Parts: sequence; structure tokens; C-alpha cells
Amino acid sequence: MAQENFIGGDPHDDSPMPLDYFVWALVSNGRAVVVDTGFDETAAQRRERTLLNGPDNGLKAIGIDPARMEDVILTHMHYDHSGNHNLFPAARYHVQDDEIAFAAGVT
Repeated sequence: MAQENFIGGDPHDDSPMPLDYFVWALVSNGRAVVVDTGFDETAAQRRERTLLNGPDNGLKAIGIDPARMEDVILTHMHYDHSGNHNLFPAARYHVQDDEIAFAAGVT
């Protein structure tokens, strides 16, 4: 529903508003960087979302091993952009300072 797609959304708006979720891989000269890490089946069930293909499977399908990723960029800290940390054990995460402060409630 539309009200679930926005922080502070209109609680009366129960119109359908399906969303697609993406995890990106930037690849150049044999190096890859993942942008956003998606969410897992547990988060999908909790939020009543359908998970068609997890980030691990999607990345492996294009020849990227998530466990070997050195760098991950998180655009922001929403659940659908910043989950699945267990898939990237070797990664260094890059997140804007202001986003970390906001997520930590420091702003």
C-alpha cells in the first residue's frame, strides 16, 4: 500500500503502490563495488514484501562473489537498501556522515 512506502505517509491511503527493489554492481577493469545491499527473506516476510531473487543470487549470477566484495556503498539506511550485512563479511562500507548521524538519531 502507498502509506507503507513513505515515512509519515498518509495512514488513510491504502491504494496499491508496488515497488521494485534493486542492488547495483558497478564493474570496471575487473573490480566491482556493490551499491546498496537489499533485504532478506525475514525482512520481506515481516514487511509483507515478495522477495523474488536475493542479492546473493543476483550477484553470483553475474559472476560476483558477495563474500569477496571489498567495498559496499549504502545510499541511505532504509531497510531495503542496507540489509544483508552477513553476505559481505570482507567489505568496507561507505555511507554519508549525515546519513549515519540521522540513522543514529544525532541530527
